[in-house]
Amino acid sequence: MNHPRLPALLLAALVLALPTLIETKSAHSSDTSPLRSRGINTSENRPASPNRIAQDDPDTLPTPQQVQTAAQKITVRVTSASNGGSGVLVAKKGTTYLVLTNKHVVGRDTQFQIQTPDGQKHTAKLLPNTKIDPKYDISLLQFTSTQTYALANLDKNTTPLAENRSIYSVGYPYDSAKMRISVGTVTQLSDVPLEDGTQIGYKIAKNSPDIKQGMSGGPIVDGQGVLLGINTIGSYPILPNYTYFDGSRPTAKRAAEYRAANWGVPVYNLLTQLDANILYGYDNFPKVQRQVTPTGYMAKLNRETRQQTVRIEDSAGNGSGVIIAKQGNTYYVLTAKHVVETPATDTQPKQSHTGIKVITHAQETYQIQPSDISLADGADLAIVKFSSNTNYPVAKLGNYSPLENATVFAGGYPARGKIDSPLWQWQLNPGRIQEKEQGKFQTQDKLSFA
Repeated sequence: MNHPRLPALLLAALVLALPTLIETKSAHSSDTSPLRSRGINTSENRPASPNRIAQDDPDTLPTPQQVQTAAQKITVRVTSASNGGSGVLVAKKGTTYLVLTNKHVVGRDTQFQIQTPDGQKHTAKLLPNTKIDPKYDISLLQFTSTQTYALANLDKNTTPLAENRSIYSVGYPYDSAKMRISVGTVTQLSDVPLEDGTQIGYKIAKNSPDIKQGMSGGPIVDGQGVLLGINTIGSYPILPNYTYFDGSRPTAKRAAEYRAANWGVPVYNLLTQLDANILYGYDNFPKVQRQVTPTGYMAKLNRETRQQTVRIEDSAGNGSGVIIAKQGNTYYVLTAKHVVETPATDTQPKQSHTGIKVITHAQETYQIQPSDISLADGADLAIVKFSSNTNYPVAKLGNYSPLENATVFAGGYPARGKIDSPLWQWQLNPGRIQEKEQGKFQTQDKLSFA
């Protein structure tokens, strides 16, 4: 039986178990294990896009040439009185088309010209009242045409997007009338968006043309023709500013790695920003729950909580943990035992997970050995330790009994495939303390605290 992985910050009931955990050693073995690769996505009950080429049968996967041809059919050139760039056809309602592009491509202009793949030019304007967070470098343009144009494959992709996956970046360089297709690989995946909404970092292959100015807003598609996001910023920018959306910053080492990559805004970030009412009647948009950007005290709580939380990956999947103590350069992470060990069942013995890694909010990865793990007896608790010279915040433990119906917040990293995004997505969700017996009926796992 696989146990659901819980968020990291339900600490109030756990404090008394900590001294025993820190002294107890586990004896399970470990070896490295590759992460699960990205699977093939299926579509929902909605009109098929003329461009949809992703298949469920591996024997019928599109060829690179088919992917490139399909990407060319959805890419447009965007120009205005003072700016220019690229865009991607993402939706249609009657004779009205929507084009996704960057906000910095749009600038302050109000009238635009869209050049579609057939060479036709169309007058376009901004889609009003989208309610997209102003920090995000994304905009939507609309134009009308009686022509039939292909739409991007926006299949709700819930399978993991891993590093080293091949991608195709498409757009119109500012100094060329021809569309450019660049082939590359994903090299960086941020748990939370950078300040402009970018989360996908990628490098272009040596034998492929580089990303150039003018390709901003053009599509980034994977090897199955699914739209992952849009080009936003090239590598080695003159004025780099790598700040996360919550105001925190990566380490100097990680910032240098970010600077060496091109970056794109995931289409998921568009889907979670748009007001569903605005999209009524448009074909091709999957249903994804809209997200609200926290402000004020909630923004501070979200930022501080994320910095104290780690992601734990292993051979069985992923879980979360919270940094609760530090001694010298050794950090201690409290997590659930089932995150690092699958409990025994009537038919199967307990199974220790292998290839365990701790990934901090700064995107730094630490390999965990069996001797670094302490397991509690009779409780779904474990302590994982790692060493680092980086200064990470330590959570303050709540050594008190919270009142019934008191508001609490649970944070962590849901397993990819359990939410709408193919990326890791940090979440902080509100809840209330329940009476013990009532809580027993509503917990998902008999071994879990809630």
